[in-house]
Amino acid sequence: MKILMTIPIYNEEKQLAGQIKTLDKFLNSNPDIKTLFNFEFLDNNSNDKTPDILKALAPEYDWLKFRRIQFKGVGAALRYSWSNSQYSHYGYMDLDFSIDLSELSHVQQHLSTYSMVVGSRFLPQSVVSGRKLKRKVSSWCFNKLARGLFSNNLSDLMCGFKFIEADLYHNISHNLSKNKGWFLCAEILLTVNHLGFQVKEIPVVWTESSHSNVKVVRLSIEYICNMFELKKKFLIEDRLNS
Repeated sequence: MKILMTIPIYNEEKQLAGQIKTLDKFLNSNPDIKTLFNFEFLDNNSNDKTPDILKALAPEYDWLKFRRIQFKGVGAALRYSWSNSQYSHYGYMDLDFSIDLSELSHVQQHLSTYSMVVGSRFLPQSVVSGRKLKRKVSSWCFNKLARGLFSNNLSDLMCGFKFIEADLYHNISHNLSKNKGWFLCAEILLTVNHLGFQVKEIPVVWTESSHSNVKVVRLSIEYICNMFELKKKFLIEDRLNS
């Protein structure tokens, strides 16, 4: 098993060097994780010093790989990064490491059984701290709506900690929308679940990051519109296959 862990970044000059140092310290203390995961920082066409920092730091860390694309969006970054077929699984997480890095050690045991493993902040065993009320409410409403629309028990579509079998991703990738933003991550999860593959949600330790620039209200509206489009697509496909 070999997992490509993609970390999309855009204009992260303020925290990038510090986060790479944090990750390096963690990997040196956890050699099994360093062996299991290959980390790729995917620069989404940053216009600050992010690419210069990556170039300068790469020689210092033997595990640090990075590439740059000429367009923005987490979804676009994952599509580009996950086109590499040499891995057994793909995963992604955010640079702010809101998900405690120790959670990486819990992933492997589930990937041998489940087609997709995702973190959830809404399981009873999850530990969440510092989360703003606006984000709590928007996430709860979004996930509640998704469960009603798609008739599933998934508790946290938006959590930035997801892993999928490479073969499964390639099998469904041609049928995914052209969404270049955050929703693609949720779309992959909803598609895998809709097709009947096994998904494992795991509890996580999550801490709100002060570096997050996500516009919660705007993103929530986009997500809701995208969800209804995806539901319509599923209904058409189910009708054609019946």
